[in-house]
Amino acid sequence: MIYFVIDSIQSYVFHKAENIRSLDFIDNSLDSSFSEKNSSHYFSNDEVKAGINKLGINNFENVFFTKCITSKMLPKEYIKLSIIFIIFLSVCIFSNKEIITLVFQSALPFTIILQTFKLYKLNSKVKSVFDNYKLIFKSVNEENIIQNIINNIIIYEKNLSWAGILLDSKMFNKMNAELSLEWEKIKQKHCKV
Repeated sequence: MIYFVIDSIQSYVFHKAENIRSLDFIDNSLDSSFSEKNSSHYFSNDEVKAGINKLGINNFENVFFTKCITSKMLPKEYIKLSIIFIIFLSVCIFSNKEIITLVFQSALPFTIILQTFKLYKLNSKVKSVFDNYKLIFKSVNEENIIQNIINNIIIYEKNLSWAGILLDSKMFNKMNAELSLEWEKIKQKHCKV
């Protein structure tokens, strides 16, 4: 029961944070003022002129960080899933409880299975969006660039919303400096800045 309460709170916090992040993303990219307060140094693309190109480059950066952090989160999720699954099987095999108890006990492992699956799918979809961005910015046709940037943003945001997974902030803080340096190399190689 406690797990489900925590999961519900996490879901609420995720959606609230995502609303703030998306407004900040639009403000930074298009020089608008939708957000009450904008972040400082969240994006590293200040040299890019506000517009659709910056929108795409900022989203490319978000996608890169999400891809890297979810990749690092997956092994931990697999371990957690394995431990819960072993405990669940042990209780099922060695317990003389009634079927109703078994049904309630199965909710936690299935929830963790679902969360692990969502993280895996999010990581997989984000990798695909990341690869698309590498192709988009190599395109010569400006019209196709704009359409593809907008399509990629929609795909990325839709997958974030579907998964509803908070990225591990400790992992983000630990990896931020290294990923920021790597992002600068990716930006120089793939983006028209």
